Amino acid sequence: MNGWLTVEMRWLRLLLDATVPDLPDRAGLPQVDLTTFWPELARVAPPLLRLGLRFTTWTFTWLPLVLPGYGRPFFALSADRRDAFLAQMSDTPVFLLRQLAATLKVIACFALFRDPPSRRALGVVP
Repeated sequence: MNGWLTVEMRWLRLLLDATVPDLPDRAGLPQVDLTTFWPELARVAPPLLRLGLRFTTWTFTWLPLVLPGYGRPFFALSADRRDAFLAQMSDTPVFLLRQLAATLKVIACFALFRDPPSRRALGVVP
């Protein structure tokens, strides 16, 4: 996305891929090329959404480091621990963290459903 560091984009991609992973019966977001998605999102998303996405990326990348049971940043966790962390963020009593998790899910769904092969695989007519 415009103005983002390469490392931030890698962190965001890991977060999104963990949000909609590949499953045995279908491909998930890891199989989707997001090259054209990022410039379009940067162009159409309101500034507050872009800021929130960046805040989410930084928060969810580094928060596992200080939470009991994780002890590492998100990018250093196993797939199972990533799933556990995202589930914990979705169910936390902390409103802000739940909202950040919801934002991440929405962006992941936007990216997935923008991809025509993904829509076809999920039975959504383009």
